[in-house]
Amino acid sequence: MSASAIVLRGHRPHLFKSQTDRTIALLLSRKGEWVAAPEIAKVGGLQYAARIFSARKKGYTILNRTKQVNGQVH
Repeated sequence: MSASAIVLRGHRPHLFKSQTDRTIALLLSRKGEWVAAPEIAKVGGLQYAARIFSARKKGYTILNRTKQVNGQVH
């Protein structure tokens, strides 16, 4: 093993951010812009709506946007 290798032993939760924290960080980095659902899913997981719900419970204001395409709501 090289001197630059990092070895982690055991569970160290302080090294990882929660999916909600990563979702909030993404949204804050793009403040004032619309962020597409697939982008949020990349950091918040497939249940990104639950991450947004959690962020709202923490006091963040997060708006939704929908649009109609050929009579379907997206």
